[in-house]
Amino acid sequence: MMYDTETPEVLTSEAYLTRLNDPTLWTRESLGHFTNPSHSLFHQVATVGTPGVFAAPWLTALRFNGAPDVDWRAWAGAVAAQPGVTRAQVWSVDDAASGILTTERKIYRGTPSNQKTLLLIETAAPGGEGSDVPALADAAVPAAAERKDAILRHYWLDAFHNAPDRD
Repeated sequence: MMYDTETPEVLTSEAYLTRLNDPTLWTRESLGHFTNPSHSLFHQVATVGTPGVFAAPWLTALRFNGAPDVDWRAWAGAVAAQPGVTRAQVWSVDDAASGILTTERKIYRGTPSNQKTLLLIETAAPGGEGSDVPALADAAVPAAAERKDAILRHYWLDAFHNAPDRD
């Protein structure tokens, strides 16, 4: 499960934490079915590409530990330049926010991820599901290839609508 908010502070706000500490019966029931969850909050480091009104239906997520002095914006640009990629985003973990223990986390036993960097690759079609895209982008930013503890996952979004700001 992923949430994309205006700012990371939304997920550590008093109102949001109050809700997480008083889950509904439905939430309690559904959280018991989560398997191998991790709970980490990230802030965006770089984004390249253009999201449309409807988000790309295919998402590849690569969590890893990377070299500290990587030009992540250049790497995101190299990822986004690959055929079929509509947008690439690089995120960095917020350790303090990720460590907040709530009633919901106690239910599903989620722990912070060991990986400190997250790459999200959006594509319009599965075509290889983005598996080779990070490696292809490494040629442009060789230091990015020094990934450790990598976990690669592919997702298909049933529906997502990005409502523009309204006056």
